[in-house]
Amino acid sequence: MWNIHGVLRCAVILATCASAAVANSPNLLVDPGSEDVSLENWEANGVAAVLGEQGHTGWNSLRLNVPWSSDADRHQWSQTVTEFTGDVTEIFLGAWFRVTEGDAKYFRIKVSVIREGDHWSSLELPVEEDGDYSEWTYLSATRSLSSKAVWAEVKFTVENEHNPTDIWIDDIAFCAGTAPCAPDPVTPGPASTTSPSPPPALAPQSAFPCTETDFSDAIGADETPARLPTTRVATDAELAQMEIDPAKLISPDTATRRATLPRMPSPTMEAVATQRTACPWKGTDLVLWHDPVTWGGSVPTRGENVILPAQKRVLVSSCSLDPGGYGKITVPFGSALVFADAHVHLSATDVEVKGELLIGSPTCRIRTGATITLRGERDDGGQKGIVVIENGKLDAFGEVFAPTWSKLAMTAERGNKALVLQSCVSWQPGQSVVVTTTQFKDSRDFDWNTRAEVKSVECLRIGCRDYGRVTLKDELRYTHYAATGHYQAEVGMLSRKVVFEGDEDDSPPTDVDDSSCVADKHYSYPCENKYLTGYGGHMMVGDGPDAAARISSVEFRRMGQTNNIGRYPVHFHLLGEAGSNSYVEDSAIHQSYYRCVVVHGTNGTRVSRNVAFDAIGMCFYLEGGNEERNVIEHNLGAHVHPIGKTLFDFDNPQTFEDVSASSNLAIPVDVAASPFYISNLYNNVTGNAASGGWSGFAFPSLEEVIGSQKGYNDAYIPMDRPSLSIDGNSAHSTGYWWNLGSCFYNGGFLRYSGSTLVYNGGRNTGQRTAGGNNRRNPGKIPGTENYVPNNFTNLQASLCSVAATDWHRASEWRNIDIADIVDRSYNAFGAVLFENTTIKCRTGNTQRFLGISSLETAFADREHMKMFRAYDQGQQHIISGWHVDSCNTASTRVYDSDTNKRACAGIWTVPQGVNVPQFQLGVQKVTYEQLPDVYTRFACAFNATKMNSHAGSLLDADGSLSMRNSSTIVGAADFAAGDFWHLHTDATLCEKLPSSWPMWMCEKDTINIGYIETHFEEGKHGDDGDNWYVRAGTITHWGSSPSDAALRSWDPGVTGPYDHAHIGGWFLTFDGGAPRNMDIKYPQVTPGTKLMVAFAYPAGTSFTVTAKTSTSQCDSTKELCEAVFTEVETSEAVRNSAGNVYAFDETYLYLSIPSVYNLLSEEDSMEWAPANGLVATSAAGITIPWMARGTISLEIRATCDGTGTYCSGTVTDTAPPACSGGLTRTSINFCGERQLLVTKTEPLSPSPRITTCDANISTSGSTGGPPSDAPVGGSGDTPDGGSGDSPDGGSGNASDDALLIESSDVSGVAGNAHPNVYVHLALAVATFQGWQMGS
Repeated sequence: MWNIHGVLRCAVILATCASAAVANSPNLLVDPGSEDVSLENWEANGVAAVLGEQGHTGWNSLRLNVPWSSDADRHQWSQTVTEFTGDVTEIFLGAWFRVTEGDAKYFRIKVSVIREGDHWSSLELPVEEDGDYSEWTYLSATRSLSSKAVWAEVKFTVENEHNPTDIWIDDIAFCAGTAPCAPDPVTPGPASTTSPSPPPALAPQSAFPCTETDFSDAIGADETPARLPTTRVATDAELAQMEIDPAKLISPDTATRRATLPRMPSPTMEAVATQRTACPWKGTDLVLWHDPVTWGGSVPTRGENVILPAQKRVLVSSCSLDPGGYGKITVPFGSALVFADAHVHLSATDVEVKGELLIGSPTCRIRTGATITLRGERDDGGQKGIVVIENGKLDAFGEVFAPTWSKLAMTAERGNKALVLQSCVSWQPGQSVVVTTTQFKDSRDFDWNTRAEVKSVECLRIGCRDYGRVTLKDELRYTHYAATGHYQAEVGMLSRKVVFEGDEDDSPPTDVDDSSCVADKHYSYPCENKYLTGYGGHMMVGDGPDAAARISSVEFRRMGQTNNIGRYPVHFHLLGEAGSNSYVEDSAIHQSYYRCVVVHGTNGTRVSRNVAFDAIGMCFYLEGGNEERNVIEHNLGAHVHPIGKTLFDFDNPQTFEDVSASSNLAIPVDVAASPFYISNLYNNVTGNAASGGWSGFAFPSLEEVIGSQKGYNDAYIPMDRPSLSIDGNSAHSTGYWWNLGSCFYNGGFLRYSGSTLVYNGGRNTGQRTAGGNNRRNPGKIPGTENYVPNNFTNLQASLCSVAATDWHRASEWRNIDIADIVDRSYNAFGAVLFENTTIKCRTGNTQRFLGISSLETAFADREHMKMFRAYDQGQQHIISGWHVDSCNTASTRVYDSDTNKRACAGIWTVPQGVNVPQFQLGVQKVTYEQLPDVYTRFACAFNATKMNSHAGSLLDADGSLSMRNSSTIVGAADFAAGDFWHLHTDATLCEKLPSSWPMWMCEKDTINIGYIETHFEEGKHGDDGDNWYVRAGTITHWGSSPSDAALRSWDPGVTGPYDHAHIGGWFLTFDGGAPRNMDIKYPQVTPGTKLMVAFAYPAGTSFTVTAKTSTSQCDSTKELCEAVFTEVETSEAVRNSAGNVYAFDETYLYLSIPSVYNLLSEEDSMEWAPANGLVATSAAGITIPWMARGTISLEIRATCDGTGTYCSGTVTDTAPPACSGGLTRTSINFCGERQLLVTKTEPLSPSPRITTCDANISTSGSTGGPPSDAPVGGSGDTPDGGSGDSPDGGSGNASDDALLIESSDVSGVAGNAHPNVYVHLALAVATFQGWQMGS
């Protein structure tokens, strides 16, 4: 048997320290204890060692119950300094030491301190393993710290393997401060080696001296509640001293330009501070934990599993509980465990709640402090959790500190100690805050987030606004950016009075490694397969609809169990519709080892105003895909980390290899960990902010519910649910790992392969398991037959590769602010409206890149920057109400004269690449902060040497994009396009832009853009890059010469301008001759218009022309799956027909391509019914017809000489004439002289800059954007509003209350020479119209 004798005398070291040491060392801990006390005998008597309930006064007055704990071969005593005062840059540890039996080989005296950023430093006394300590020896050690210390723990440890040991310690001294920090040693204690006498045996219940008098004094202790600081008016002199420029301060009204970010609602602090009703610990039916009568004779002891007595409400206070902790604590149904407001600290392996766990109430919050520490190691058989099940109820209400997070009102420079916030805060000195990074990259190996301690808080009235000013204890290590209308770093508060935590010894991961690994094309990423062993506590409520948890202002730290599904810091589990009875609000989650807040199989719960920082895996997480109508609002998620290797692939810019679940990756989506993971759009996701992550907001596609509810409803498809409200959210510093990495990512596909979950984070290619494409369909409003696009409104996206990626079928993106993007503003599929976007391609925020990754290079030299890039094929995109700023130099490689390589990036990037684009882009109401030059306005996408570059085009509906100020068609004018888009001979109606990617800009008149595909030679029309570089024919207009023709490759697509109601048509040639068999597919023709086509054939050829639709979509009752065309005499007869005829004049075959989509509604006409899907996208006054892909084809079968693919004999390459009677074609749709009436859009005068001076205007609760009759952005949302590093300064984006007109002068604004640069967009918010969906 061995023993350790601690003679921890009350030698008053405070009095004996040198005065200089005391002055510089306010954090001086003395462990007085009692003389002649044997710790071993104390433990043997079953009594916890109270080594000094000291209350000595001085710099830090401490009252500590110091535990003695042991296991088989390890005995440890520890004491904690809860916090430091003043600067701490040096620590000192000293003690008198003596060994009278055995040796010191396995003995350690050690102090550990935690520094800023959760970094640990240790200091150990130099105990030599073979040293002679038979006499008293004074040992000491000193260590300087590289960063400020926050708190410390002193440990004395014996790891006894063989020998009995008799060790004496006296006068342990620890101090922390600035150098020097070393108290003088005190004369050692006992002079003899006689073993001290043991203390008298004590009854177990007296181990914690909780008398009724002491206890009654403890309950309901009224510490000063938190209130907002009293607002004071800051003088000009004070502002100058604080280096605050009032003109540059950012308020919530000026933080954005187009987006309206709803303000976080805050409680009335005075009411919260004064409320003290319905306090759970003041109930009259309570019994006391420390009273033996409560337990029938014996108070629970250390390590014991505890079941509360039936039908009793048990009250605990600071002196009630064994600080060494318990095993599993069970609160049965009908019983309650009630915390007093008295610094209660409960330590247990598990807490199971079937009754009630009450820690405060909504009207009586915990002010002093309450902590539940969860202990246990992985695979030890316990849950290490607070589990609320069956009829269990959890109430945890800590003191409110509001708001829980805010944004900077001005840039916080490195080296400063002060933060100016957009709102006043009730934060307290000593609390911890985090300031989020404003760098593009955010990861463990590039962490520019600042953790700091609050020193003081004040509320300043500056002008007509109230701002919070927070002074930090230490200087900022990094600069954190903020500018008007762009983006601002968030500041979140991490401390709370109520704490749920994992034990610090057995929770943190042991496989930590912040080193970087190197990947091809990427300089560095955090090495994979690290940080997998974190095993913190967890909190779950669920497994039954009657369980509920109301959590308010609670701090969760060291929680979550990596890759242990279901073990998260906050987990609402399978509550169903009872989710509305539970919520988590105003809380903080940090140092999380698995997620943050998880909602699983639960509807209607609320997750509000929480701060989550430094989490592993997806953070705010909708788990199964069937969670609906939950409210996820005003949360901050920051600095999240992937599990396994970060998902990136630069060789394939759209797709990734599948990632499967494994022992090291329980849920494969965590390779792309993001602050917000929304697996079902039918939820309210409003007012949240994301910083860092693979993306900021991830909206993955799930074809079925995953996890424990898999298969509960086979007809339920999560990815096809409509959006409820995705509004008012912001994201920055994300999307670093992929060229399409996005602040808002509507993509990725999670599915089962057998029983294994598989995730692909890229474009949704392939097919659903149940059939159909992986793209998200427009959702049906529950309870109706109405389909709506997915809506994303009032968003702010900054410092990401792409602001938003949307791989799906139909969506609307309204009121979006974008800044500092690397690749492009949007990457989208389907029918999409982009309405009211302000984009600032580059701000004044300096990026500090450490490596040479491809994206870092792209950001630095803007090599690939495309302000907007239309996708290459099959889309319907409408742009309305955009303001473009600082994008002229977005691409530095617009032209390479050595290689003759054309532009690969520009402000408006028109697709040409893999496929021929259809008519898929309509634009209006565009304004520019600076005039774009001819070289940066337009560019191609992909390689400009393909034959089909003739197809690059768009509709500039009001001429604002091209700055012609009238409706304009923009089309390619390069070597392959020829004059195909030269619509008018009058030079005043057409302008050729002489850029490296030349474009024709011509008056639209009544001309439209259409598309067809011609399939005529099997095997050459597929996705074959070589064939697409090879010429296969030409296309031109009737009446044009062959030299004007555009070149065509084997890509079957043809896009061009048309208006053939009266004259003209397209003429297509084939280099191989006239094809015997040809199918015209996928027509895209605006209903009510006429598209004529002609093909040259040898004389004597006869034809069979048949229109067909797919059998799955035709009307079988009328047998209208196909219709055979009849022959007429002339091309004019074809032009004037319904479209079901053809003509051949022995030189040309003439056809009219009707606006056909699906099936014949009448046998004798070509009036075709709508397609099973979208017929046309109409929004903001622009209509883009849908391409009839997969539903219609015209089969042409020619009977002619020859046996091969083509008819024998020669055919003409000259187009049919367009005009007759000697008239000359002056437009592709007009013969003869004409006076074309051009309606010019009159540029509006710049609106006066308007701001609001009502600091209390609330915009909280904004959902779905502004009302339909409101001007975009609210009154005063002028394109030139803004300040910071924008050219014009000032402010904008005002509320329409309390308006002040400042000035209408824009003379100092860059680029105002152009009359259309600054227009006030007072247009109504338009919605998609005419959506027609099939059954």
